Amino acid sequence: DLSSCTASAIYPVTVGAGIAATSVLPGASATLCHGNPVNLSVSPAPTGVTYEWFVDGTLISGAFSDTYTATTPGSYTVVLNNGSCTETLSGTTVLATPSPVITLDSPANLLFAGP
Repeated sequence: DLSSCTASAIYPVTVGAGIAATSVLPGASATLCHGNPVNLSVSPAPTGVTYEWFVDGTLISGAFSDTYTATTPGSYTVVLNNGSCTETLSGTTVLATPSPVITLDSPANLLFAGP
């Protein structure tokens, strides 16, 4: 300071163990087909962590495991916490079952279903 006084302080800092590299499977996207859910999982699933699953940014009630069964479309993420570190894994976008469109190719009289 202006009086030529100095001071120092020591603050202990504890650094906890990080969370091992993991990812959500299936990656990128998956589709709900024929009423079947999409099974999401953290892989590899580290031990000693807690899990919280979210869909479109909203916490899913009761979803606190390394796996989750998605039955509705949305963007799923999971937050891992080991007491020292927190990591958010961007997850899978679960898509709704596509609605087929049936068209007729009139010259050949063929029916096509899509998408």
